[in-house]
Order: sequence, then C-alpha cells, then structure tokens
Amino acid sequence: MPQFKTLMVLYGMEQASMGDLADALGTGVSTVTGIIDRLVDHGLVLRVEDPRDRRVVVGRPTDAGITLVDRLIGAARERMGVVLEGLTTDEIRLVAESTRLLHQSATVAFSSTANLPVGSRSV
Repeated sequence: MPQFKTLMVLYGMEQASMGDLADALGTGVSTVTGIIDRLVDHGLVLRVEDPRDRRVVVGRPTDAGITLVDRLIGAARERMGVVLEGLTTDEIRLVAESTRLLHQSATVAFSSTANLPVGSRSV
C-alpha cells in the first residue's frame, strides 16, 4: 500500500523531490527513499537529478508507472460507472453534493499540503 500511495502521488505531481514527497505522504524522507527504491526496482519510478539543483534527487514515474496508474484509474472509473447507473438522477445529485462537501472538507483539513506542486495530470 505505501508503494501504491507513493506512485499515485508521484503520478499527480509528475515528479517530486524526496522531501516534497515525504511532506505529501505525511512521512519521513528516509521512509520515502526506501519506498522509491522499491518502485525503481519494479521499473515504475525513475530517480533523476533536479535540473535546477543537481544536489536534489527527484522521483518521476516511468512510462510503465504511468500506464499502470492509468489502467487502475480506468478500471475504477468503469466500476464507478456501473454503480452510478443503478442510481436515479436525484440520487446522483445527492452523491455529487456529498462529494463536493467531502472535497471542501479535505481541502481545509489538509491545507498544509495544498501548496505542493501539482502536475497537469488529473486523477
């Protein structure tokens, strides 16, 4: 699960330093470094020098990592589509409003991580 979460965060951010990734995951840099090592071993993440500062190492999903996350997101969307097909229009509106409220609450609750760089990919 930690590898999955880390890959999902990297997917959304496109690339991140170990410090930024640790902040986003709410864990320490040494923990993130070990997780990144395993993801690199599986061919899902690359470690590269930050072009702005060669002393900083950033993680970036490989094409295989991006493909895996895209596939997982697609499968989740398909399953959610099946679930939503069983709801009435009014029920879907209620789900949409509930989702909006959850998003609003999460934004407030995690506002300390709201300023982290986010890439152009949407999850």
